[in-house]
Amino acid sequence: MGSIPHTFGNLTKLTILYLYGNQFSGYIPRELGYLVNLEQLDLSSNKLMGSIPDTFGSLGNLIVLGLWDNQLSGCIPRELSNLENLEDLELDKNQLMGTIPRTFRNLTKLAILYLGNNQ
Repeated sequence: MGSIPHTFGNLTKLTILYLYGNQFSGYIPRELGYLVNLEQLDLSSNKLMGSIPDTFGSLGNLIVLGLWDNQLSGCIPRELSNLENLEDLELDKNQLMGTIPRTFRNLTKLAILYLGNNQ
């Protein structure tokens, strides 16, 4: 329980961060976007709210991004289109709204995309 520490953004050599199903609440720290070596990030099945940080667009090595089953809101940030290595994007079971950014067509390695159960 509690929130994800923003100091996790200092763990710059981290390649995998799985915080799945830990009852974390609050906002996703923008500082997680500083983890430039990150290949897999899973914050799914928590109680996170607010927007997906636009700083995630800086995670150029990211292959897997799992944010499903939270209470995230707002639009899908177009900055996620910068993740040219992304293969798996799971944003389902949130409260996201708006449209899928047109720039997602740049995600040529994307093989899995879950957006169901949003607004």
